[in-house]
Amino acid sequence: MNTVDSLLSRIEISETIFRYARGFDRMDLNMALSCFHADSVHDHGKFHGFSHEFCKYAMALVAELDHTQHHISNVSVDLVGDIAHTEAYFLAYHRVGPKGWSSFSQARPGEDVLIGGRYRDRFERRSGAWRIAHRRGIYEWSKIGPAADNGLDQQCNHYRGRRDQTDWFYNRYQSANGQEEIRQSASPPEIKEIP
Repeated sequence: MNTVDSLLSRIEISETIFRYARGFDRMDLNMALSCFHADSVHDHGKFHGFSHEFCKYAMALVAELDHTQHHISNVSVDLVGDIAHTEAYFLAYHRVGPKGWSSFSQARPGEDVLIGGRYRDRFERRSGAWRIAHRRGIYEWSKIGPAADNGLDQQCNHYRGRRDQTDWFYNRYQSANGQEEIRQSASPPEIKEIP
């Protein structure tokens, strides 16, 4: 594998890992599924089976929540031809919905659940596309506590992220009221001489 192919592969693989997190935060099943080969296998928590089944199962679990935000970091990629072994750390924030959360029965409605862990993936490049062929989710820790918005819900609801395709990610050029945003280039600041 040449240097350019290696760099492009690492970018595509990393973007796939990021897209998976975004898919769950936006509750976009098709986005999450696009990260996996059709025969991909998933070992994550209690689940052992095909990745497309895991995505549907996990999407139903996050639907019980008011908010989620999955952070990905420390992505390492070991490339060998058309196979890559990766590890990525995740920090997943969850706001428990009004009926509780079946995945964490000890969490009460309105509480926050933080989960830290790692994704260990085997990617395969098939027909020129890098996708996950096997994923293992590894949990390191979790924390349950009271919600701590400090008034964010009341102050910034107009610009708050949404858990569907009305989110700003999908509508990058529309304002929150549905009007097209006018993007103007910023004028450079006036330069003043200092005496």
